[in-house]
Amino acid sequence: MQAYNDCAVEGLCNTPQGNKQLILARQLMSTALNCFLSGSGANCSGNQSVGLLFSECNAACAASVGDLTGCASQLDCYNNGGKWVGGMCALGSCSVSGAYCQGNYGACPIDQVCNVFAGNCHDKPLIAPLSEPPNPADPGLCNAANMSMNTMFTQGVCPQ
Repeated sequence: MQAYNDCAVEGLCNTPQGNKQLILARQLMSTALNCFLSGSGANCSGNQSVGLLFSECNAACAASVGDLTGCASQLDCYNNGGKWVGGMCALGSCSVSGAYCQGNYGACPIDQVCNVFAGNCHDKPLIAPLSEPPNPADPGLCNAANMSMNTMFTQGVCPQ
């Protein structure tokens, strides 16, 4: 087994098992990485709407107070290429009606397709060096992270 001490991978690989703080910490870690890779900075300050949400959710997670589940749901929506609209996640809009679709909104009518939102990078390949082995999708990384002695989550520390 490789020596391992990488909080980011551990955070993404953790299995929260219903723990709201761990679920939110995982979404915060994903959001920080998404923001960093998209040029918005690791604290998402370059993306006004996500930056404010990230800041509020990070504070809630660190103090383990507030709507941890709501924060996790909104960040999960962003991390999957969606937009939080009307208290629900939409991943696109229907080709004819323009109605929101996918996520919590469901499918479009039979004669329409759901067009993902512009700029959605959810299904795009990672660029080098992230696409080179070992990469973030490598199960070996999670195996090593899950067997590490890193206590980031057991101490209740959320990503900063």
